[in-house]
Amino acid sequence: MSQNTTTPLLALSGQIIPLKRLSVSVKLNVKDKDASGKSSSTATSEQGVKAKELQISGLIPFTQPEALTLLFRLAEAKAANGAQQVYRIANMDARAVNMQQGTFSGAVGAV
Repeated sequence: MSQNTTTPLLALSGQIIPLKRLSVSVKLNVKDKDASGKSSSTATSEQGVKAKELQISGLIPFTQPEALTLLFRLAEAKAANGAQQVYRIANMDARAVNMQQGTFSGAVGAV
């Protein structure tokens, strides 16, 4: 996980997301299946690697409401075919794990 308090280090398809105290974590889910009732001697069997997940948090100052508008506009965007918009990711943590593209998933919130 990396943190930065001064410079925005996240951009989606060239749009800089101006977050203060940016915090980024990367998850890789490796799915396995319970095999304890099977005839094999292992308790689980490998089911493969699933998509990487980039979890982002940060602060948007009250003096920059347009940044919050941008974030929600990007999260709600649809591609020409009606599917969820896929973004090119510019972030050093994403680059370190070779994550070049992504979509929004889960919750996008403002507190």
